[in-house]
Amino acid sequence: MRVCRRGVAAMFLSGTMLLLPLQSSLQAAAQTGDRSPVTVAVVGMCKLAHIGPANLVSGTDIYSGDTVRTDAGGELRLTVGGGQVFLLSNSAAKIGISGAVVQATLLSGTIGFASLTDRQFQVLAPEGLIEAAYGQPAYGQVTFTGPNNDIVVSAFTGALVLHRGDQTLVVKAGQSYYVSLVADPQPQGKNRGSLPYTYHLEWRLVVVAAAAGVGYYLWQFYSISPVLP
Repeated sequence: MRVCRRGVAAMFLSGTMLLLPLQSSLQAAAQTGDRSPVTVAVVGMCKLAHIGPANLVSGTDIYSGDTVRTDAGGELRLTVGGGQVFLLSNSAAKIGISGAVVQATLLSGTIGFASLTDRQFQVLAPEGLIEAAYGQPAYGQVTFTGPNNDIVVSAFTGALVLHRGDQTLVVKAGQSYYVSLVADPQPQGKNRGSLPYTYHLEWRLVVVAAAAGVGYYLWQFYSISPVLP
């Protein structure tokens, strides 16, 4: 299997030097409408992680439209702006950009982010859009669970907010919510299939003390560990 080496030279740069061109390229693309490939993230650390058929290595540039994934036992950390985005084991996400905001569409598993605001990063799931709340940096994660791709949204530091239409769920630090997308009842008197179902969110607060401990460990490891670039 070939190894993906786009931007491998970047692994020799310091973390600070990586952030400057990344921020500049996103802002320039948003202002000029440039459709050429734009680096939206850089691989900081990876294990059993891939982009398409290729293995990922530290320093790989991630472009808008790329899909990244991890195998069982794998992990992936991306540098995005001044923060971090990570995928846990058996996870996949498609990376994109909207204006100057990096977006990740969760396809499977778990995605998390640290030290990023709503103007820097968003997670897209069938249930809606998840981002840091109140314009403040946050650390949290989103996990697919259950047979219907329900999600668990967890906030470890700061708060997260989930938007879907006119529904809004705020997840405060230390909270986790189980969120389902539920079809509205078929209107009476209408033939089956004559109108598409509409959907609404249902959620419940869940107790995840163990997950909170894991989240704190990940926040330490991915965000402030001195041994990582």
